[in-house]
Amino acid sequence: MAKWNDSPLFRLALAACAALVAATNAVNGLTLGLATGCVLVLSGAVAALLDNFIADEKGRVVLFMVISAVFAGIAQMIVKAVCGGTAAALGIYLPMIAVNCLLLARPADENGVGPAVSDGVKQALGFICLVTLLGALRELMDVGTVFGAQVLPKGLQLTAMAALPAGGLLLLGLLAGLANLIKPKRSGKEDEAA
Repeated sequence: MAKWNDSPLFRLALAACAALVAATNAVNGLTLGLATGCVLVLSGAVAALLDNFIADEKGRVVLFMVISAVFAGIAQMIVKAVCGGTAAALGIYLPMIAVNCLLLARPADENGVGPAVSDGVKQALGFICLVTLLGALRELMDVGTVFGAQVLPKGLQLTAMAALPAGGLLLLGLLAGLANLIKPKRSGKEDEAA
């Protein structure tokens, strides 16, 4: 079972760059998370299928980048076709999924397709949940809505900074701190075994 602190948004700070800029509301966060998650799972599965055909480690990385770019392009086309306004709001961050370090951190699972898909799904779910939560909090603090539904009284704006990348960074830091507070304390023996 994945732990809070194994979440890619907390572990790989660079994976958060797109979330900090583009996920200014819950819809953008969910869309970016779903697109990234799909690319992550599909790229990992295809890379695991092709892993036995490439012996060179550098070749594997290049192949994985090409596979990721293909799936990122497909994800971008799907998002544009389904929700063009959200695709426009996400801008360059949709095609940049291909070079997201969340994907590049796991070029191929040498244990086969099953473990690659399982790991990809776990990481994708964590990323989707966190980037959607981050977008929802930013939307709530900026305009008082979540997924476009009015939550706070109209005209009440907690802080306009939430819509800025710096506000996203502050919220991400607060979420990481909260996750560290609520994670279960492990004994030293468990740490040595891990």
